[in-house]
Amino acid sequence: MTGTEPRRPSTRSRLRPVPEPDQQPPHNLEAEEAVLGAILAAGQLLAEVAGVLEEADFYRPAHRTIWRAILRLADRGQPTDPVTVLGELDDAGELADVGGGPFLHTLVQAVPTVANAGHYAQLVAETARRRRVIDLGIRLAHSDADPAVLAHLAGELADTRTAAPGERRWEPPILVGAAG
Repeated sequence: MTGTEPRRPSTRSRLRPVPEPDQQPPHNLEAEEAVLGAILAAGQLLAEVAGVLEEADFYRPAHRTIWRAILRLADRGQPTDPVTVLGELDDAGELADVGGGPFLHTLVQAVPTVANAGHYAQLVAETARRRRVIDLGIRLAHSDADPAVLAHLAGELADTRTAAPGERRWEPPILVGAAG
Protein backbone atom coordinates (compact mmCIF):
# COMPACT_ATOMS: atom_id res chain seq x y z
CA MET A 1 0.00 0.00 0.00
CA THR A 2 1.47 3.34 -1.01
CA GLY A 3 0.91 6.62 0.80
CA THR A 4 -1.38 7.93 -1.98
CA GLU A 5 -4.05 5.21 -1.84
CA PRO A 6 -7.07 5.95 0.38
CA ARG A 7 -7.33 3.76 3.47
CA ARG A 8 -10.34 1.55 3.79
CA PRO A 9 -12.26 2.13 6.98
CA SER A 10 -11.47 -0.43 9.63
CA THR A 11 -14.20 -2.97 10.33
CA ARG A 12 -13.27 -2.77 13.99
CA SER A 13 -14.94 0.61 14.38
CA ARG A 14 -18.20 -0.92 13.19
CA LEU A 15 -18.12 -3.75 15.71
CA ARG A 16 -20.09 -3.39 18.88
CA PRO A 17 -18.07 -3.65 22.07
CA VAL A 18 -18.31 -6.94 23.90
CA PRO A 19 -20.35 -6.41 27.05
CA GLU A 20 -18.66 -7.05 30.35
CA PRO A 21 -19.78 -10.32 31.91
CA ASP A 22 -22.10 -10.06 34.87
CA GLN A 23 -20.13 -9.93 38.07
CA GLN A 24 -22.67 -12.07 39.93
CA PRO A 25 -23.88 -15.44 38.75
CA PRO A 26 -27.63 -15.89 38.24
CA HIS A 27 -29.57 -16.12 41.47
CA ASN A 28 -33.02 -15.37 42.85
CA LEU A 29 -32.75 -14.47 46.52
CA GLU A 30 -36.46 -13.64 46.74
CA ALA A 31 -37.39 -17.15 45.58
CA GLU A 32 -34.87 -18.69 47.99
CA GLU A 33 -36.37 -16.69 50.85
CA ALA A 34 -39.90 -17.62 49.78
CA VAL A 35 -39.02 -21.34 49.72
CA LEU A 36 -37.46 -21.24 53.17
CA GLY A 37 -40.24 -19.03 54.55
CA ALA A 38 -42.90 -21.38 53.21
CA ILE A 39 -41.25 -24.38 54.85
CA LEU A 40 -40.86 -22.51 58.12
CA ALA A 41 -44.55 -21.55 57.98
CA ALA A 42 -45.84 -24.91 56.73
CA GLY A 43 -43.39 -27.74 57.34
CA GLN A 44 -45.47 -30.26 55.40
CA LEU A 45 -44.24 -28.53 52.21
CA LEU A 46 -40.71 -29.81 52.80
CA ALA A 47 -41.33 -33.11 51.01
CA GLU A 48 -42.53 -31.32 47.87
CA VAL A 49 -39.69 -28.80 47.88
CA ALA A 50 -36.93 -31.29 48.79
CA GLY A 51 -37.80 -33.27 45.67
CA VAL A 52 -36.84 -30.24 43.58
CA LEU A 53 -33.98 -28.63 45.51
CA GLU A 54 -30.67 -29.59 47.01
CA GLU A 55 -28.39 -27.57 49.26
CA ALA A 56 -26.11 -26.41 46.43
CA ASP A 57 -29.09 -24.82 44.64
CA PHE A 58 -29.20 -22.02 47.20
CA TYR A 59 -26.97 -19.13 46.19
CA ARG A 60 -26.75 -17.39 49.56
CA PRO A 61 -24.63 -19.31 52.11
CA ALA A 62 -27.02 -18.38 54.95
CA HIS A 63 -29.88 -19.97 53.00
CA ARG A 64 -27.83 -23.16 52.58
CA THR A 65 -27.20 -23.21 56.32
CA ILE A 66 -30.91 -22.81 57.10
CA TRP A 67 -31.76 -25.53 54.55
CA ARG A 68 -29.30 -27.93 56.23
CA ALA A 69 -30.82 -27.18 59.65
CA ILE A 70 -34.33 -27.81 58.31
CA LEU A 71 -33.24 -31.15 56.81
CA ARG A 72 -31.51 -32.21 60.05
CA LEU A 73 -34.71 -31.50 61.98
CA ALA A 74 -36.86 -33.33 59.43
CA ASP A 75 -34.52 -36.34 59.53
CA ARG A 76 -35.11 -36.53 63.29
CA GLY A 77 -38.88 -36.19 62.83
CA GLN A 78 -38.99 -32.79 64.49
CA PRO A 79 -41.02 -29.79 63.30
CA THR A 80 -39.38 -27.25 61.00
CA ASP A 81 -40.97 -24.09 62.38
CA PRO A 82 -38.96 -20.93 63.17
CA VAL A 83 -38.58 -21.81 66.86
CA THR A 84 -37.12 -25.29 66.30
CA VAL A 85 -34.94 -24.14 63.38
CA LEU A 86 -33.64 -21.31 65.56
CA GLY A 87 -32.75 -23.83 68.28
CA GLU A 88 -31.08 -26.14 65.77
CA LEU A 89 -28.99 -23.32 64.33
CA ASP A 90 -28.08 -22.12 67.83
CA ASP A 91 -27.06 -25.64 68.95
CA ALA A 92 -24.90 -26.01 65.84
CA GLY A 93 -23.27 -22.59 66.42
CA GLU A 94 -24.64 -21.31 63.12
CA LEU A 95 -27.27 -18.84 64.29
CA ALA A 96 -25.06 -15.76 63.98
CA ASP A 97 -23.95 -16.92 60.50
CA VAL A 98 -27.53 -16.65 59.18
CA GLY A 99 -28.38 -13.30 60.71
CA GLY A 100 -29.88 -14.44 64.01
CA GLY A 101 -33.40 -15.31 65.03
CA PRO A 102 -35.08 -12.23 63.57
CA PHE A 103 -33.95 -13.27 60.08
CA LEU A 104 -35.94 -16.52 60.35
CA HIS A 105 -39.08 -14.57 61.17
CA THR A 106 -38.32 -12.21 58.29
CA LEU A 107 -38.31 -15.25 55.98
CA VAL A 108 -41.77 -16.27 57.17
CA GLN A 109 -43.11 -12.75 56.74
CA ALA A 110 -41.54 -12.40 53.27
CA VAL A 111 -43.29 -15.40 51.70
CA PRO A 112 -46.23 -14.18 49.59
CA THR A 113 -48.11 -17.46 49.91
CA VAL A 114 -47.06 -20.92 51.02
CA ALA A 115 -49.23 -22.40 48.28
CA ASN A 116 -46.59 -21.46 45.70
CA ALA A 117 -43.63 -23.12 47.46
CA GLY A 118 -43.19 -25.60 44.59
CA HIS A 119 -43.05 -22.77 42.07
CA TYR A 120 -40.50 -20.88 44.16
CA ALA A 121 -38.42 -24.05 44.40
CA GLN A 122 -38.49 -24.40 40.59
CA LEU A 123 -37.21 -20.82 40.26
CA VAL A 124 -34.34 -21.53 42.64
CA ALA A 125 -33.50 -24.78 40.84
CA GLU A 126 -33.51 -23.05 37.44
CA THR A 127 -31.11 -20.31 38.50
CA ALA A 128 -28.86 -22.94 40.11
CA ARG A 129 -28.86 -24.87 36.83
CA ARG A 130 -27.88 -21.70 34.98
CA ARG A 131 -24.99 -21.16 37.42
CA ARG A 132 -23.79 -24.73 36.81
CA VAL A 133 -23.92 -24.23 33.03
CA ILE A 134 -21.88 -21.02 33.36
CA ASP A 135 -19.37 -22.82 35.58
CA LEU A 136 -19.11 -25.63 33.04
CA GLY A 137 -18.56 -23.11 30.26
CA ILE A 138 -15.72 -21.53 32.21
CA ARG A 139 -14.18 -24.93 32.88
CA LEU A 140 -14.60 -25.81 29.21
CA ALA A 141 -12.85 -22.62 28.16
CA HIS A 142 -9.91 -23.57 30.36
CA SER A 143 -9.78 -27.23 29.33
CA ASP A 144 -7.34 -26.75 26.39
CA ALA A 145 -9.59 -29.00 24.27
CA ASP A 146 -8.40 -32.21 25.97
CA PRO A 147 -10.86 -34.78 24.51
CA ALA A 148 -11.27 -36.59 27.84
CA VAL A 149 -12.07 -33.33 29.65
CA LEU A 150 -14.42 -32.23 26.88
CA ALA A 151 -16.31 -35.54 27.04
CA HIS A 152 -16.58 -35.28 30.81
CA LEU A 153 -17.81 -31.68 30.66
CA ALA A 154 -20.33 -32.56 27.94
CA GLY A 155 -21.71 -35.28 30.22
CA GLU A 156 -21.93 -32.82 33.11
CA LEU A 157 -23.72 -30.34 30.88
CA ALA A 158 -26.25 -32.98 29.90
CA ASP A 159 -26.83 -33.74 33.58
CA THR A 160 -27.67 -30.09 34.34
CA ARG A 161 -30.88 -30.41 32.37
CA THR A 162 -33.65 -32.73 33.44
CA ALA A 163 -36.31 -33.35 30.86
CA ALA A 164 -39.95 -32.84 31.65
CA PRO A 165 -42.33 -35.67 30.76
CA GLY A 166 -42.60 -35.86 26.98
CA GLU A 167 -39.75 -33.38 26.49
CA ARG A 168 -36.71 -34.41 24.47
CA ARG A 169 -33.52 -34.38 26.50
CA TRP A 170 -30.30 -32.99 25.04
CA GLU A 171 -27.82 -35.69 24.18
CA PRO A 172 -24.11 -35.09 24.70
CA PRO A 173 -22.10 -34.87 21.47
CA ILE A 174 -19.99 -37.76 20.25
CA LEU A 175 -16.35 -36.85 19.81
CA VAL A 176 -15.04 -37.10 16.26
CA GLY A 177 -13.11 -40.33 15.91
CA ALA A 178 -14.67 -41.85 19.04
CA ALA A 179 -16.36 -45.20 18.70
CA GLY A 180 -20.13 -44.89 19.15
